[in-house]
Amino acid sequence: MTLTKHPLKDNRRASVEPLIARRFINETQLSNLTGVAVGTWQKKRVIGGGPQYRKIGGAVRYDLTEVLAWIDAGTRGGKTAA
Repeated sequence: MTLTKHPLKDNRRASVEPLIARRFINETQLSNLTGVAVGTWQKKRVIGGGPQYRKIGGAVRYDLTEVLAWIDAGTRGGKTAA
């Protein structure tokens, strides 16, 4: 008897693997990372203007990669080295 892989299980695993490498942080960690108060991030979730967030099991979580990209996208000014 030969064992075959179940295609649904293989597809499910492929869709979950990218999530495993992702790091999610909570609003306190976001506050520590940015130096911006937790309350400010809470307001930004309501009025907009902050990084994207997710609710996982009712808890607010931010994808660290997306937060860093959001911060980089907001870079302004400064002079480049000659």
